[in-house]
Amino acid sequence: AEITTKNVGQLMLRCVYTLPEVVAFQTGPLVIDGTMYFTSYEGSYAIDASTCKEKWSRHDKSTAPPGLAVNRGFAYLDGRLYRGTADAHVVALDATDGHVLWDHALDLGTAGISIPMAPIAANGRVYVGNAGGDTVGVTGHVYALDARDGHVIWRFDLVPKQGKARATWTNRRL
Repeated sequence: AEITTKNVGQLMLRCVYTLPEVVAFQTGPLVIDGTMYFTSYEGSYAIDASTCKEKWSRHDKSTAPPGLAVNRGFAYLDGRLYRGTADAHVVALDATDGHVLWDHALDLGTAGISIPMAPIAANGRVYVGNAGGDTVGVTGHVYALDARDGHVIWRFDLVPKQGKARATWTNRRL
């Protein structure tokens, strides 16, 4: 409500942060207590939201082919950041310094599956789904992981293993 058509021309650039990598930038940044958190394909970043000074960053190389080569952001819960990776891992990072708290590989069993979506974290759980149906024809899954240690609490198969819906799924590799 503070920015209007009358004062928008008075806005000034306060700071700039330049990524140290050239990538498709599709992240949804989070700002928590003056720190902006965001992701790239293999990077995780925390910067001061008022000065754009980097607080920490980390780059984790994927063992998988790039697939979509994007990452759409973090989820945040209780001082932890959660993100997916190009090789179908879900990772929890300490929001203060970016060190890995846990790294859980989801058992998907097919090459080309990635987790580019920003997870959702609430009530002690991290909710995330996989991608890959558009590149390698896999079926989708939605997971609930324990936010403390990353173990899978449940998995929902978007295409059931049997029945009428399965009969319409033409990917016979599954």
